[in-house]
Amino acid sequence: IDRYLETIINYSRSHGYLAKALLDRYLLERDDFVRLEEAYQRGIELTHYTEHLDPHDYVQFYYRMGIHAYALQRYDECINFCKIAFDRDESDNHMKAEALTAVIGSYLYLDDTTLAEVYLKEYKNSQFADFKQYHIQAMIYSKKGQYDKSISLYKELLHSVDKERRISIVVDLIEDCLRLGDTNTVNEIIA
Repeated sequence: IDRYLETIINYSRSHGYLAKALLDRYLLERDDFVRLEEAYQRGIELTHYTEHLDPHDYVQFYYRMGIHAYALQRYDECINFCKIAFDRDESDNHMKAEALTAVIGSYLYLDDTTLAEVYLKEYKNSQFADFKQYHIQAMIYSKKGQYDKSISLYKELLHSVDKERRISIVVDLIEDCLRLGDTNTVNEIIA
């Protein structure tokens, strides 16, 4: 019986059935925010079998793992997973654009504005780039201590995005105003 089971396991591995099953489980579990860490660990398990996935699933898996790592504040892992996908994906698609923003955010958290700017240029060239390109640019200005530029850009953004998207912009704007000691602008924003 052991040889029989081993033969089935080896056949499944070599034909990608195991990889596809693990991918399906990961995709279902990753949307359960209560089990985010557990789902991430299942994704790590899948990395041992990704060569058996078809090219589309391979790329999409690594984008999702990169974004997942970003959500868990594992910035180096985010960058590494996304770069694996970038190396195999020359197309312009929504998932790639989301992965680019996660990589940029990771570099910003790691205080590497140079690489954040490199990936921001790529993001800006995507047809899927949206207001986030300006928000990210303002964040880069802020990281560089160029608060006048960041505050100006944040203020522009507040007038061009809908209410739901304003929250993170307002938070970043207030932080930069407080860094400059500009309590008048903070009071205006709060009012």
